[in-house]
Parts: sequence; C-alpha cells; structure tokens
Amino acid sequence: VLIKQGAVELVVPGNLPIGCSTLYLTVFRSANPLDYDPLTGCLIKFNEFAVYYNSYLQDALQKLRRQQPQAKIIYADYYNSAMGFFRNPPIF
Repeated sequence: VLIKQGAVELVVPGNLPIGCSTLYLTVFRSANPLDYDPLTGCLIKFNEFAVYYNSYLQDALQKLRRQQPQAKIIYADYYNSAMGFFRNPPIF
C-alpha cells in the first residue's frame, strides 16, 4: 500500500529477541535451566521463534524487492543488534 502511494524508501524492522524480554521471562518463567540460554539468560524457544520469523520476513522482503524494484526496501535487523546487549552487558 505504501509503495502504491508513492513511498520509495521503506525500513522494515525484524523481531527483537523476545525471549530476552522481561515480560516473557516473567510470564513464561521455567524451573528447567535448559530452557534458558546459558550465555544470555534468555528463553531459548522464544528467541528461536524470533529467528524463524525474521528469516521468513527477509524472504518476503526479497520477493517484494523483485516485485517493486523502484522501491528501496531495507530490513532492520533488530534481533542481532539487540543481542549484543544481552551477550555483553558489561560493555554497555
């Protein structure tokens, strides 16, 4: 819709690492330590879902780029950007 209305540059954000969200960590708390990433303390299954979703989103954006070559469609990788904070909190 935006491209049809004349947009020529779009930024599409990917999903954040939702398994690191305090909401998810609280609501989906687990007694099983294997549910958590030992490096980050994030819930593994939710971050795996975010990676899965982001992969499909990037595939859809590639298809859209082929269909709309006049538009500049940028994928914003929020997941990997945010994971830097969770993997190395002391440097931030």
